[in-house]
Amino acid sequence: MLYTTLSSYHVRLIATVALVSMLAFFDYVLVFYLKETIIDNFFGGREIKWLHSMQVGGMCLGVYVAHLVGGFLLGQYGDVNGRQAVLFLSLLGLTVFTFIIAVLPTYQHVGVLAPILFILARFGQGLAYGGQIPSALVLLTEQLPMRRVGFGCSFIMVGVLVGVLLVSLLSNFLANTLTYVDMLSYGWRIPFVVGAMLSVLLLLSLQFIKETPIITQTKERHATEEHTLSAMSFDGLTTTQIQDLADSNIFCDDKPQSIQKSSLVQIITKNRLSSLIPAVLVSWIMMSIFIVIAMMMPTLLNISFVISESILTFGSGIAVFFMMIGCAFYGYLVDRVNVGMVMIFGGILFIANTSLFFVQLGRGSDLTLLWFALFGFSGGLIATLPAVLTRLFPTKIRLTSIALTYNVTYVLVAGCMPSLLAFVTFHLPLTPALYLLWVGLVTIFLSFYIYYLPRSERDITR
Repeated sequence: MLYTTLSSYHVRLIATVALVSMLAFFDYVLVFYLKETIIDNFFGGREIKWLHSMQVGGMCLGVYVAHLVGGFLLGQYGDVNGRQAVLFLSLLGLTVFTFIIAVLPTYQHVGVLAPILFILARFGQGLAYGGQIPSALVLLTEQLPMRRVGFGCSFIMVGVLVGVLLVSLLSNFLANTLTYVDMLSYGWRIPFVVGAMLSVLLLLSLQFIKETPIITQTKERHATEEHTLSAMSFDGLTTTQIQDLADSNIFCDDKPQSIQKSSLVQIITKNRLSSLIPAVLVSWIMMSIFIVIAMMMPTLLNISFVISESILTFGSGIAVFFMMIGCAFYGYLVDRVNVGMVMIFGGILFIANTSLFFVQLGRGSDLTLLWFALFGFSGGLIATLPAVLTRLFPTKIRLTSIALTYNVTYVLVAGCMPSLLAFVTFHLPLTPALYLLWVGLVTIFLSFYIYYLPRSERDITR
């Protein structure tokens, strides 16, 4: 893992994982972009109070509870059976449940059964997506050359951002092409069918992705140890000799079976708090920047400023596009400079661009689109963080640890922040700016701890 060149396999690996991230996010967030038609088709609009309450509760169940359950279960499975297997299962689950949503009968056809079926399908999507990002991160980290991990992992975020653009473009195209009656009738199904079909094609390509060397070697070692034990005869051995064998590495407790039983305890105990807190902060920073810039910007700016709809739509797209460029840039830096130093630089640049962006919007600058671009580029800071997550935990509990911290943070940030941020912004227009400035300050503060993180697998394991 000390070489620095990328083989053709590594390039295919990065491209495949980026495409998986793109389509997984595309499939998963379609519900939010088509929320109005979903509500009208499955929950009887807003007129039927109890159905609307069911919709709110079902969304919470499907998105947030499922994330936690799916992240933990798939993380456990991945630490035992491999990262490639989890990535495949995550995409398979998303594909199946996305297609199910596409063909579900609506409330007009089957009544109250429609929202129940929708909630169950959404729950299945949440289970599958809980393991997608963590498995992608760990898979790349454990296969790429050490000096290419940052750049490779940055394309996971690039893939997710491409998914944002695609789902936004497709939903806007359908809204502008079809009448609302057509959207209610069949139009809303088109994105789900498209997403499911593309995911099927990508599933086939995942068969050519290898398992990480760490997992392969561990399985081979365990198989050798078990074969040795099975061939042993304890007849004739003294009590002392048997005890010596029991104390040797051949009876070590890092076999897959024991990993599955003890990983959660290991995450919480054995000084893992020193890893858990930074992992939660890293996940919070990454999700906060992503959600505000890539998902909520039009909504928040509409509340805070008077901006034409065309400028706002085009500017938000530019911000996401330059955020992708920023991700690749920061990923490149992480491989050449200590990630703590990159975070300090990125945090300072993010604070400066955030301040300039909101100040210039308030003044009604003629260079509004330029400020959107610079603001988005500085948000590429999120690409430094995936490489950090994988360094915080040892191999045998890495996927479970990342899946738990990532999904717990996702539930708290994605579940609470959008509504809370929109509400406070209505009363205090500069709330988004203040929130992002705080995120930048925490990034700089955390970077002093990240600076001393180990860089090699040997150091991480030790």
